[in-house]
Amino acid sequence: MIMKYSITSLLAALLLFFTAASQAETASYNKQLLPSPFPVYSNGKIVVNHPVASPDFKQVLVQTVNTYKATPGCYLMCYSHHRSKNSYKVDKNIYAVGQFRVAGQYQQGICLPTHYEQQDISALKQFKQLCNTQIDACKKGKNCWAGGGTGGWFGIQ
Repeated sequence: MIMKYSITSLLAALLLFFTAASQAETASYNKQLLPSPFPVYSNGKIVVNHPVASPDFKQVLVQTVNTYKATPGCYLMCYSHHRSKNSYKVDKNIYAVGQFRVAGQYQQGICLPTHYEQQDISALKQFKQLCNTQIDACKKGKNCWAGGGTGGWFGIQ
């Protein structure tokens, strides 16, 4: 029996296949726990999660709090204007100082906490408070805030 398919139906089937594969891949990241501390490598401009064969890259052990272990989950990074021992530079006067796992999931590399998917979490008091209670570098009045751009640790673009 010979089956005939239109180009449109074939393209639709391919799109459905790749969308499902992408969602399944992202879903696996929503289950994974990072080690604590989490080793990253930075040269002051670039940060990666694997060793780099260059003396310019130094290892930084980022505090990682895995209190939330259920799925789906994702990581929020805490930022400060104050550099700490285990931090790396993100921008001119901004340092990543630690991360913690929350209920939520990654979408396009961004951690979207459950019930806050449409909000700017960097402005929300409850996430600032979590930074200030869970991350050592934030506990001494360092005025930390949270951000969700941690999908790069898992290769999510």
